[in-house]
Amino acid sequence: MKQRKLSSLFWGIATVSLIFYVMYGFGYAFLNNYLVDDTAIHIKAIIIEEENIRPNQGHLGNDFTYSYKFIVNGKEYKGDSHDPSRKVGDSVEVKYYKRCPYFNKPVNPKD
Repeated sequence: MKQRKLSSLFWGIATVSLIFYVMYGFGYAFLNNYLVDDTAIHIKAIIIEEENIRPNQGHLGNDFTYSYKFIVNGKEYKGDSHDPSRKVGDSVEVKYYKRCPYFNKPVNPKD
C-alpha cells in the first residue's frame, strides 16, 4: 500500500513538473516575441563557446549554434544566436527589452 502511494506521488510530481516545463517554454517564447519589438534597445553581443543543439538534429551531426552574451548595467545576459555560421569571438547585433534584458534575441538570425 505504501509503495502505491509513493508511486502515485512520484508520477503526480513528474506530471506537474512536465506541465510547468512546457508552460515555461511557450510562455517565454510568447513574452520574448511580444516584448522584444521595434522599440527594443539594440546592442552588440559577443559569440561565446556555449553550444545550442538545433531541434531535430541531435546526434545526426554537428548542427548547432553558439550563444551570445552582452552586459547591461553590470549584469551578463545570454541568448541563442540562431546562426550556425557564427564562430566564437564574432559580434552580433542583439535587441532586448529595456526593463528586462533577459528577454532578448538576435536582430538578423539565419534560422
